[in-house]
Amino acid sequence: YNNTGVFKPGYNLQAAVTDEYVTEILVSNARSDSKTLPLTVERYHDDYGEYPASLVADAGYGSYTNYMYLLTHDIKSYVKYNTYRQEKTGKVSRFNSINFIEAGDVYICPEGKELIYEKENYRVEDGYLKITNHYRCHECNECPFKKECTKSEDGRVLQKNYILDELRANAKELLDSEEGVIHRQRRSIYTEGGF
Repeated sequence: YNNTGVFKPGYNLQAAVTDEYVTEILVSNARSDSKTLPLTVERYHDDYGEYPASLVADAGYGSYTNYMYLLTHDIKSYVKYNTYRQEKTGKVSRFNSINFIEAGDVYICPEGKELIYEKENYRVEDGYLKITNHYRCHECNECPFKKECTKSEDGRVLQKNYILDELRANAKELLDSEEGVIHRQRRSIYTEGGF
């Protein structure tokens, strides 16, 4: 695209690699890697008659839908989520939602302001029910750190999906395990070697 105003066709190539052998290839017009994981795994299942016992992938695949898909197909998931690396290096923004403290039915921001429960949204995403709770701060306008925390004129909103939080905690536990470290190291070697 390069700001030319001319759109060129874009394709997303996915390769499933097992022990340095390419076992599956998928070419898709999906804009992100996240949407291609179930398709690739289903093709693997069609070709080999079984689902893989485990799957290792980078943060581009760490979505609610993918975690739920892997869970429902009993595939051990070593899949990073979008803030995994920042959490490991300690380079998470002070106002990242992981730094907000749950206190009953409110959350407390790093500046001690309360985010009060506002509503709960239900929607089905790729066949999986997704429940998101919304909490809003009504004290943002008086806060000297508002620009660092939010761009919203109506105050900071914190969206919590407790199921996704649990799935990420499980992913973190697996990724940080001895077996997970070995899988992550091999992923880099095997995938690049496969290409």
